[in-house]
Amino acid sequence: MMMQMIVGTIIMPVTPKIIEKIGNRKTAILSMLIQGISLIVLFVGPYENIAFDFVILAIYGLGYIAGPCGSCMMIDAIDDFDDKYGVRNDGMAFSIQGTATKVATAIANSLFLVVMGAFGYAGGVEMTPHIKEGINLAANLLPGIVFFIGIIPLLIYDLDKPGYMDGVRERLAERDKKKREHQSE
Repeated sequence: MMMQMIVGTIIMPVTPKIIEKIGNRKTAILSMLIQGISLIVLFVGPYENIAFDFVILAIYGLGYIAGPCGSCMMIDAIDDFDDKYGVRNDGMAFSIQGTATKVATAIANSLFLVVMGAFGYAGGVEMTPHIKEGINLAANLLPGIVFFIGIIPLLIYDLDKPGYMDGVRERLAERDKKKREHQSE
């Protein structure tokens, strides 16, 4: 699965221009659509055809445009929370993100193995079409579906509204300025 990483590396220099043009949220949604569709196409297509895999994984790699979006949106969410509730939760937010990533990775890997096992995969066993179907399901269809599910929170929590984050940051700067003035008195 190196092809998508190569394409992702090539596309990274244009990522800031895409984010600037359509915003973090829409870039992340576009990325998830590209990657989700690519995985489902891999599932239904002739995945044993190397040329087919090469092309689809190259398209999947285009989804790497959202690389910096997660961190940018996290910072926006932290600022938005601070603006609404007066509490700065950087440490908590990043530690929860790190822990959630570890837990999600463990669950996903376990689910992958459970699905493969359910289709009869075991070390040293001959690869039957049924086992290959299970691997394809676990490696392509299920992650493709997860990409689509991941779009839902992005549709709900929109911080890319024109001027919204500028207003948040202006209010935070004003509040912080007043705090500093009050402390120096």
